[in-house]
Amino acid sequence: MVSFELIAILVVIIGAVKAGAERASCAILSDSKSGVAAIKKSFSMKEGVASLVAAITRALGPSADIRIGHIAGKTNWLADRLFRDNTFCPERLTEAAVTVEELIQHMP
Repeated sequence: MVSFELIAILVVIIGAVKAGAERASCAILSDSKSGVAAIKKSFSMKEGVASLVAAITRALGPSADIRIGHIAGKTNWLADRLFRDNTFCPERLTEAAVTVEELIQHMP
């Protein structure tokens, strides 16, 4: 499941950049302990996870200041609602929609 979490992080980064966010700094909160660890180390023995970590790093750019931390799944209500309710979409998310093609362009 760590791959799904990393794909979600990559989609958010691509969408944020599309919406005009600065790449200089980024704070990521994830309820995936494995995903947090992989991004912090910039390494994984699993090929798929390693590819996603590389794509996240590339999407942020070489000089990005990345702060990442774990958030307990029970308190991650926004991610939970986005996952479970396909009718829920905060206004700013529609401005930064990411296509599958854009996601694939960031993969190694």
